Amino acid sequence: FFAPEYRPFFGDDVRLGLLGQQLPDGVLLLNDFTLRTRAVDLRGQGRLSAEGWPQDFALVGQIAEPNGGAVTLPVAGNPMSVQSVDLDVQFNAGRDEGWTGAFEIKGFDRLGIMIDRIALNGSGTITQGNGCAYGRVTAEAQYFASGIAMADVAMAQMIGPTVAGDIDVVTVEGEGTRLERLTLA
Repeated sequence: FFAPEYRPFFGDDVRLGLLGQQLPDGVLLLNDFTLRTRAVDLRGQGRLSAEGWPQDFALVGQIAEPNGGAVTLPVAGNPMSVQSVDLDVQFNAGRDEGWTGAFEIKGFDRLGIMIDRIALNGSGTITQGNGCAYGRVTAEAQYFASGIAMADVAMAQMIGPTVAGDIDVVTVEGEGTRLERLTLA
């Protein structure tokens, strides 16, 4: 069913679980989401308001070779592998409007580009619109990549072994998305 080079990623037992319901008031509950393959363990849950705004969510997961070593990802084009990928995103409007997220890749390798570690850590707010008040989503994230090595010598000299910076994004209902800040160091 899968291309031979992706069999180690999927394995012999692929599981997708989804348990949810829409309540009479229009709220959509996702009580349980699970995706499991040989190399993937992704779990989550969430709740959307009748208007489609997140009320809470949690998504936690990892991509890793169970016996160690690199995992070839099932992507089009040139082969891409990683040692591991970790993801953790959380939000609970009942507590406050703040969300948090962390994403980390170790051992990235694709077509002459190798990066020891890539990290993206962010937070922000999700504010549901109400009456005349527009809904708003903000994101403030810090990114970091270290151990960058490239086959293209000119590109490697230009980028260097480490990249870091910040990115701030704001989305306002009916107005679109604005990139408010992007730094690169």
